[in-house]
This record gives sequence, structure tokens and C-alpha cells, in this order.
Amino acid sequence: MSINGEAIPHLLYAPEETAVALRIGRTYLHQLKSMNEIGYIKIGRRLRFRRKDLDEYIEKLAKKAAREIKRDTFH
Repeated sequence: MSINGEAIPHLLYAPEETAVALRIGRTYLHQLKSMNEIGYIKIGRRLRFRRKDLDEYIEKLAKKAAREIKRDTFH
């Protein structure tokens, strides 16, 4: 979307857009949602993800990876 030729960042992402952004399948995205691993909101019956939810999920993965690397380094 754009106004006067300037792109407006999305405030909310559909599941398909979210899966593409995270480079995962829609089925796996729904599993993450069901396990409360990624935040989401519902607008009526529609499922949406905020950029904040994606960033928090990525940060959670990065921290987990750092812990695993640290653990492997000391063993």
C-alpha cells in the first residue's frame, strides 16, 4: 500500500504473509500459534500477526540458539 508514492509498512500480516516472511510453512505457523510460541491477534474470525510478534519470536529463537552454542562450547 502507498500514499503519494510512499510505501506504508503493514501493521498486521495475514498467516500467508507471516509464513513467507519467516520462511516457514503455514501449517508450522499454525502449530506455533497453537503452542503459544508466537503471538497473534484475531479480528473477527481473521488471524493476524503484528510485526512485534514476529520480532519477538525471532528474538526467542536467537536466544535459544545462543544458549545452545554456549552449552556446546563448554562441554
